[in-house]
Amino acid sequence: MTRRTVCSCVGLAVLTLLISGCGGILAGETGDPALPRARFIGADPRILVHVMPIEMQASISGELEYSSAGKCLVIKNRYGAGVHGVLVWSDGVEPAVKDGKKGVRLADGSLLLEGDHFMASGGSVQPNAKEFAHLDMSNWCLQGSGSLIVLNSDVRHTKRT
Repeated sequence: MTRRTVCSCVGLAVLTLLISGCGGILAGETGDPALPRARFIGADPRILVHVMPIEMQASISGELEYSSAGKCLVIKNRYGAGVHGVLVWSDGVEPAVKDGKKGVRLADGSLLLEGDHFMASGGSVQPNAKEFAHLDMSNWCLQGSGSLIVLNSDVRHTKRT
């Protein structure tokens, strides 16, 4: 085997490892890292998680509420406005249940359960926004809620009830 052949084989092997090591692609994605990625996880509660290339920076605060009709988590009393939208969590957040209360386990391992007050940065988008167009939300939690509240990874408790 010549040196050129060995170098070509090694180069091809390295390229293959780099491509395969870039991580999985979520359902419905094109694989473009500049595009947002979103997926549903869990059954009850069923949550929507995202990876956004650029984070929104609005201040979000309110109370976590569970919707039994949609088996989802919503924000309540955002600026005193009642239920304001369905929550979209940053990747790494998982659905959780403790003592009958529904909620999420945050990336740092802490629990945020229904009735807990929280703050985060993020923003609001319409359910039909292009970032979420690949998802089938027809049988999920959007009846009458109006918008999706996209949270960044900085979610923290402000008061526990």
